[in-house]
Amino acid sequence: RRATKRALFNALEEGFSTNLGSTTPSEFLFATIVLSHST
Repeated sequence: RRATKRALFNALEEGFSTNLGSTTPSEFLFATIVLSHST
């Protein structure tokens, strides 16, 4: 399960990098929701 969590964070980091290039409301909302549940 640790590997799964690490993979999730890696995907999240990639998503943030993509958002820096072109911010999509839906993707930003998804990232915010994921962060809220992660905390």
